[in-house]
Amino acid sequence: PIPCVPCLPRYLEHFDMDVEAEALMERVSEPTGTHIWRCKICSKENSDKARVRRHVKSNHTKKAEPVKQEPKYSISFKEGEHVFGTEEDFQSKVLSLMDKEEGLDHKVTWSCKECNKSASDKSRIRKHVEQHISGLVFECMFCELRARRSGYLDNHISKHHSK
Repeated sequence: PIPCVPCLPRYLEHFDMDVEAEALMERVSEPTGTHIWRCKICSKENSDKARVRRHVKSNHTKKAEPVKQEPKYSISFKEGEHVFGTEEDFQSKVLSLMDKEEGLDHKVTWSCKECNKSASDKSRIRKHVEQHISGLVFECMFCELRARRSGYLDNHISKHHSK
């Protein structure tokens, strides 16, 4: 699918990165008759072309500057009598409710300090701890909808305010 006009520069940038990555890969025939993909720079090999492309893009191509996105919603929450309303305050509060623990096998587990729920996926715990933040409200920047969880508002925006 062809992207919309505002998204076209970003699409072309990623397309260029794929072309650059593919130039740094080669398909190699094994003596057994199978084919593998190899990174021309460090010789990392895999039968899955997408994995080698991802490796090349991550490790051997110039990274694109992240695009600063405009906020889709505003955030506010209470702590005592004080009301906070910045993204930085919110991220700081979320992180203060999370613990990171590394096991003997070097696997990382994230947990909620409020209820001890845990997961290996950091983003899952980030979303979970939102329920423990007193007075947390996400307000849509396109209409007046308010929600207690960011995921609800993300779904709302993609359904009702996406082109």
